Amino acid sequence: MEKLLLILSLFIYTFPLLGQDCDCVIYYDWAKQVIEENDAGFQEVMDKKGRDAYTLHNALIEKELKEITDLHQCIKVLRKWIYFFRKNHIDIVNINTPPNSKDVIFEPIQLDEFKEYLRDKQQIDIEGVWDYGGTEIVFKKVENQYYGVINKSNNDVWKKGEVQFIINEEGTGDYFNWEKSKWHLKKYELISKDLLKINSNIYLRRVFMHTEADSQKIKDFIQLLNEDAPFAKKINDETYYLRLPSFDPSQKEKIDSVLLLNGDNIKRTRNLIVDVRSNGGGFDKAYEKLLPMLYTNPIRKPGFEFLSTKLNNQRTQDFINGALKDLSEDEIEQYKSNYKTLSENLGQYVNFDAPETAETIILEKVYDYPEKVSILIDDEVASSAEEFLLASKQSMKVKVYGIPTMGALDVSNQYYTLSPDKEVVLVFTLSRRIDNMSIDDIGIQPDFFLDSSTHRFDWIEYVTKRF
Repeated sequence: MEKLLLILSLFIYTFPLLGQDCDCVIYYDWAKQVIEENDAGFQEVMDKKGRDAYTLHNALIEKELKEITDLHQCIKVLRKWIYFFRKNHIDIVNINTPPNSKDVIFEPIQLDEFKEYLRDKQQIDIEGVWDYGGTEIVFKKVENQYYGVINKSNNDVWKKGEVQFIINEEGTGDYFNWEKSKWHLKKYELISKDLLKINSNIYLRRVFMHTEADSQKIKDFIQLLNEDAPFAKKINDETYYLRLPSFDPSQKEKIDSVLLLNGDNIKRTRNLIVDVRSNGGGFDKAYEKLLPMLYTNPIRKPGFEFLSTKLNNQRTQDFINGALKDLSEDEIEQYKSNYKTLSENLGQYVNFDAPETAETIILEKVYDYPEKVSILIDDEVASSAEEFLLASKQSMKVKVYGIPTMGALDVSNQYYTLSPDKEVVLVFTLSRRIDNMSIDDIGIQPDFFLDSSTHRFDWIEYVTKRF
């Protein structure tokens, strides 16, 4: 589904707010009002969890907030508050986080001594020496936290002894990007002994002590997942591979180009692997030219209804004013018509396709090839990528391999608003699906679950052997 992408890097980091005094209750009251009045999923959460649970949650959060004067800590507590509603398509962020304002500098780690410690260590965890895009990082545990310390850097930004990652016992923490701006670390996962995943898109390869047999596979896997552009390639005479890392609006032209260049070959090849791992969604139209290659029978696609408020409707006005590039005249006129309908129904949910509650996609042709299609998914597949998955699974050609998706679809079409002082941005949703199948915080299940005994860098090979 369409969403206005929130690109925080567009905001200029100018104010040293970390550690600055703030009245967190003011931000809470503002965020609470915005969510209650504008978030499309708010009422559904009230129906499921109940007002009593919400009141209790608010009371506990309010008690915490009264003791906070630090904006960074305030945002952490407010994030706990909004996760009551769901964990995706919602967030609150301090947009003026300064560069690395709480540096933690280690004494240079004696690597030989540390390696001896690792050799004697029985438990395998993230302590070790890792490669992150050519930079060598040592993860060392101190008390209850893991610190990712720069040992060798491939650029001038980082110096030996500086800390790039801080991970606590709960698996959350902070990290600094290549501009040294501080970001929230939501989770980490040791995918295999030698492959560490942080958040949705940071992969590190263990370089000591690592398993030589898997070293090249992990290198190839990290390169694959770090590739931000779609591509296709022939694996063997029977199988084609298509990688779709994103459905961002900016990717549509690239996806269309890849399909144009490779489409005839795909239609002459018996098997197709579509890899959407780590695809966080973006724009339904991004994958529209792929569906005909997968199609076997009519595809039923549940519709959405939009919550009409003055704030929410501004997004449609944004589109009319050019926030979405390359809109046709017909599309602009449609958005103008939608805006008029929304404005006439303030406070109501609006289904632009009423009385229909779902769209049925019927195509004229079913291609002989590909005969079998395997789609690879993981727990970072979300939003429009989940919409793609639901549509594709209706084809008799398609089977899905991997682990359950993220679950960020029931309420969608993200929008954001700034706090009155312009220091904090709140992300929320404008629409909800018109059906009774819950996806949010549950995910879409694969047809074939790939447990941890099959490493993610082996999934393509695994699926290829099972055609």
